[in-house]
Amino acid sequence: MWDALIAAIAAAVMSRASEDIGNAAQSTWTMLIGRVRARLGTGAALVDTGDRDAFERALRELLESDPEFAARAQALVQQAQGELGAASPIAVTVPSPALPERLAPRLLPNGPADFVNRTGALAALDEIHRTGALAAPDEIHRTGATAVLDEIHGTGATAALDGIRGTGRAGATPVVVLRGAPGIGKSALALRWGHQRQEWFGGGQLYADVRELPDALLTSPESTEAVVTTFLVAMGVPVGLLPDSFAARLSLYRTMTADRPVLLMLRGVALPAQVSPLIPTAPGSLVLVSTQHDVRGMAMDGAQFIDVGPLDDPAARELLAAVAGRERIEAEPAAAQRVIDLCGHLPIALRIVAARLRLDATTTVAELAGELTAEPYLLDALALPGAGNAVEPLFNNVYRHLGVKAQGLYRDLGVIPVAEVTDGLLERIGWRERAARRSAVDELLGLNLLERAGRDRYTLHPLIRAHAARLASESETGAETGAGAGAGAETGAGAGAGAETGAGAGAGAETGVGWPERVVAETVDYFCDLAESADRAIMGERRRLITGPARDDGPFDGPGRRVEALRALDRGREDLLRVTRAGLAIGADTQVARLATAAQALYFNRPYLADRIAMSELGITAAQRLGRADVEVQIRCTLSAAHSGAGDLTRARAEIDRALALLPAADDRVLAGTAWEFFARLLDRVARAAPEPEQAAAREEAEAAFRTTIDIYREVGLSRGVALGQLYYGVHLDAAGRSADALPLLEQARDGLNRAGDDRNATRAGAAIGAAHLHLGRHRRAYEELAAAAAYLAVAELWNYELEVRENLIVAATALGDRVSAAEHASRAAEIRRRSDPAS
Repeated sequence: MWDALIAAIAAAVMSRASEDIGNAAQSTWTMLIGRVRARLGTGAALVDTGDRDAFERALRELLESDPEFAARAQALVQQAQGELGAASPIAVTVPSPALPERLAPRLLPNGPADFVNRTGALAALDEIHRTGALAAPDEIHRTGATAVLDEIHGTGATAALDGIRGTGRAGATPVVVLRGAPGIGKSALALRWGHQRQEWFGGGQLYADVRELPDALLTSPESTEAVVTTFLVAMGVPVGLLPDSFAARLSLYRTMTADRPVLLMLRGVALPAQVSPLIPTAPGSLVLVSTQHDVRGMAMDGAQFIDVGPLDDPAARELLAAVAGRERIEAEPAAAQRVIDLCGHLPIALRIVAARLRLDATTTVAELAGELTAEPYLLDALALPGAGNAVEPLFNNVYRHLGVKAQGLYRDLGVIPVAEVTDGLLERIGWRERAARRSAVDELLGLNLLERAGRDRYTLHPLIRAHAARLASESETGAETGAGAGAGAETGAGAGAGAETGAGAGAGAETGVGWPERVVAETVDYFCDLAESADRAIMGERRRLITGPARDDGPFDGPGRRVEALRALDRGREDLLRVTRAGLAIGADTQVARLATAAQALYFNRPYLADRIAMSELGITAAQRLGRADVEVQIRCTLSAAHSGAGDLTRARAEIDRALALLPAADDRVLAGTAWEFFARLLDRVARAAPEPEQAAAREEAEAAFRTTIDIYREVGLSRGVALGQLYYGVHLDAAGRSADALPLLEQARDGLNRAGDDRNATRAGAAIGAAHLHLGRHRRAYEELAAAAAYLAVAELWNYELEVRENLIVAATALGDRVSAAEHASRAAEIRRRSDPAS
């Protein structure tokens, strides 16, 4: 049975093959010859005498007496043949293996029993079927990732495999890397998919946690030797028959994974080199990498990255219900949603809080939500008895792999009171050197501690932000930990350059405040500039009682500046409030008053009444601290309008009464016109809501207030104010059924606003003219005016005003018998409601 093996070994030994074949397999043949000589003892002299027949007889006796050695010698021959390939000068017919029959190992550990990733899978499969490739990475959401993996492997899905690898090369095993924040569920996703698709991998499912290797970040690719050894044993190779060298074991591993499809799952990979030697070549195989490390270098070898994000609301609720009990979660849906939001939709955090509910049946979901809200450091609440904090160590482990500069930026991000960070903001707080800033940002992105929200815009998961905030609070001095150290001190520029380019050059250095306070102050100041630039782009050159200097390098310029500015404020509306509160806490009253004033540009055009009320109250506090009665009057007017819009006319009246009472202290006649304008508009709402017997008196009071408004504006020579007074007066008359009397006032208002260059309010006047014609039954004229106004408002994204215009257009089109146009306007109105709903 050893004829072919004996012939191969004899040919190699007697012909001194190791000296003639070159480097390709030289080491393997040398190892084989050395071992044969050693085992033959005195019989090795037969090689030197050239007696091949005697040598083969001695070799046969050796192999038959020691099957284990025979198997190891055979493995070396197989390895050498594989290394030489078709170019081998030695024709070797390898006998049937002496090894046991190869096993198909199933090494995947159990995944979590409460896995909830189901929704979205069909959508992902549909996309793959429709295009023959995967959707763009930013379209692959957490809920569809399982379906994505299914299609990657799917039998016959060549186009999908090419799409995920991005190369289209035939015969290469696809490598898929799951990336995401710590605790996001990368490994849970991989394990679920692997167990569901077990039958697809006839060669077995191999699994290794690379984090268990010693010092995995610093060692060479040979650090995977333990992994290869484990895999070989799992596939049926006896420990005693394992090749001695790592190279030989790796060759044997590749041989054993070359004919049947294998799923290889690696967890915690830190280096691309830890993956590439292990990639199986059997058709239908797949490598699945779950890691927190930055392995983006694998893209050069065709790897595809799937970003695993937080759970959506339905999946998060399902996870809570699976662990804590469905009845408890469904009984308190609002509290459950609050818990989900506080946990940032992070699966591991949700499992912990749900387990706390399960362990204590007396705690309600609302009580748990309250406890999480009250916890100064939220991560402390994410712990279980006997298990300690399960989330913070995950973040600590990733943080320790950051460089010093990136660690400094990470702590700065914990201080910045915003959810979305821009490149401009980082520059303002001290990261002025572009190269240092970009390097630190990229490092955080690579480890998924930061997410890209757009060009030069980034977001931080709320629990990661909490972790960064704790690290920032534990830092002793800003000079050692903040942007001064990260952006300046580490660039090699020296102390002088560091002081100029790092955080030390900012407000903190001038005022003597500490590092965290300086970062907050710079953030508030940055948002002041941003909000005021947006205010000017949206509202034009309206009168502003408190503002900073206009910046020539403002971010909003060109014909689309109004829309871009409104979008920017809309996108950052929650951050506006966070920054304003933070500014008030550190006593930045001037900036807070500026923010409260500039933010009205957003609130005039979006229905964020709760935000408007909160912002106005913060601004009033700041104005009172500053002793600025004029600013307080202006902000109380906007607060009154917000309460009026919310339907609370009593509180609205109280605020406008306070504003009117402050007018003597403000001593500003233009401001008096503004206060009377808001007063008149409130009285208009009061008149519309008044019972029928009281309406006449209420309308008379409102008309008197409108006339006073117009008179004051005329007195101070403010033609735009006169036109605005006429606009609101005309709208009041039209609502009171006096449309014919309203039209002349509205026409005058539009002319005056056009002369003032206020195209936004001139368009509103045109919409009011259209509404008056509609009420007079002049449907064609009404439709023309309204359609022109709707077109402008749609382009400008002024949804607050466009919605009412669309509703009037539906009435006008229906009266004209134009059902198609009526349906189009109804569809647009529905879209506006969806887009402008604060809860959406």
